[in-house]
Amino acid sequence: MSFIQKIINFFSGTKREIKPVESITPIPEKSFEVAYRNNLNLLSAKEDAIFLKEITNKPVEELFFACTDNKECQGLISATTEERARECLQQHQQTFIDKNKYLFISELSSNGYNLSIIPNINDGYTLIEKIKTNGAKLQISTNDIIIKLKKWDAEFGIQIIGVGIDYCEAAIHNLEIDYNALANEVYQFCPDVVEQGTETIEALAEEMQTKKSIFLWWDN
Repeated sequence: MSFIQKIINFFSGTKREIKPVESITPIPEKSFEVAYRNNLNLLSAKEDAIFLKEITNKPVEELFFACTDNKECQGLISATTEERARECLQQHQQTFIDKNKYLFISELSSNGYNLSIIPNINDGYTLIEKIKTNGAKLQISTNDIIIKLKKWDAEFGIQIIGVGIDYCEAAIHNLEIDYNALANEVYQFCPDVVEQGTETIEALAEEMQTKKSIFLWWDN
């Protein structure tokens, strides 16, 4: 079982397997979805809502983070499978960045991966700063996380694909790297990924190489 699946089980209290959505025919827009868009007054929000519904075939809701009242963190959200969320990011994230929006995974849960769009942000580090991602239990600040990610970005290239209050994920661009050395560095910075996840540094290295990404999570 992967570390990310363990995190999903941790929050859900169950090991229920997430089943893929069988059809991608979008559900017609509901009145409450229109209300979300009108309330948020988001630029091109209808276009974003239609996009999410075409990908997820699930209702679109308002994205918000309970621990921050930052209005810049408002957006739209819809649940889908891990596979579909990652495929969507690979195919469409840069298109949204070019439109001054950010497409990302905002939460992992037993219901699936929450795929989200926030307007007026086109940089993953800015998104982390606005959401205030942190590892408070280990006194890891938002700035500490940004510094570490930028270090890896300079060394081998990364792209922020997941952001939440206590976690973030970055896709690795240059795959020809020393995963064992990286796993040791990740463990020092974020021990929960091993101690509550992969159980060994070697397994973490293997998982990062398989998934082609770095997943950080602090059990705050």
